[in-house]
Amino acid sequence: MNTKRHSGKPTVLVCILLLSCALLLTGVADVLAREDSLQARVLRLHVIANSDSEEDQAVKLLVRDAILTAGGDFFDGSVDVTDAEARLEAHLPEILAAANGTLRANGMPYGASAEVITEYFPTRQYGDLTLPAGRYKAVRVVLGDGGGQNWWCVMFPPLCLPAATEKAASDYFDASDMQVLQPKDGFVVRCKLAEVLRDVWEKLKG
Repeated sequence: MNTKRHSGKPTVLVCILLLSCALLLTGVADVLAREDSLQARVLRLHVIANSDSEEDQAVKLLVRDAILTAGGDFFDGSVDVTDAEARLEAHLPEILAAANGTLRANGMPYGASAEVITEYFPTRQYGDLTLPAGRYKAVRVVLGDGGGQNWWCVMFPPLCLPAATEKAASDYFDASDMQVLQPKDGFVVRCKLAEVLRDVWEKLKG
């Protein structure tokens, strides 16, 4: 009886494939851990317009400017994210007053609501930075019915506040953070896969 001799090549290829997948998943796990750490130290401002009409979108930007001007007094650059969140909670009435005052001054027939919540954001570009998808603490300001396009920025660290105009992101984030915020080379692939996994998880949670 003839006995066929099996080549070891398929086995080697399977091992290489499995090893590659394991390394990729390990890299993705590392990215997810870095992103989780980053998200826990970021507070965002999220302004949602009443509608997509030209008038509502224009006043949304005026409300944004009023909030950022008011917010410039909240942080002195030395607070951590826990203190920043506490300050935002304490100053929430001032944020709401700035929003409603702007709406009234521009003759809008609706008001605003404001709260500090944790909400999911997809991956967003912020200048030359890429904030990964995930759940972030945010000051959420809804104008009227909140049916229009939104505007967002990073309120802490104060990247979008007037006091931050002369500082770079690297003044607030360490090298590990910057690798997530400005991914390069193979890190981009792992970031993309991490984004897909986060999006799938959010959809499964409903």
